[in-house]
Amino acid sequence: MLNDLMFYSFFLSAAIFAGTYYLTKKSKGLAWIVTIVVALVVVGFVFPSPQQAHDLSNIANNFTLLISKGVYLLCWGGAAVILHKLLPD
Repeated sequence: MLNDLMFYSFFLSAAIFAGTYYLTKKSKGLAWIVTIVVALVVVGFVFPSPQQAHDLSNIANNFTLLISKGVYLLCWGGAAVILHKLLPD
């Protein structure tokens, strides 16, 4: 599941960054803004929120949720950084 999450977040970020870059007539600043806003919206609304921990398993679930969000944002930002470097000004 984590591999799928990394794969889809990487390519979704790349598509959004490249699409925004070309739609805004090659503005990397606007592409970054749109990419960051979409990433935060996805993390805020798609991922479930942590639940109150009643026992050790709930603490572990909250920790793995945090790790999943971090990996998602890392892959999302990684794709944007790679495209920022590769796309011409």
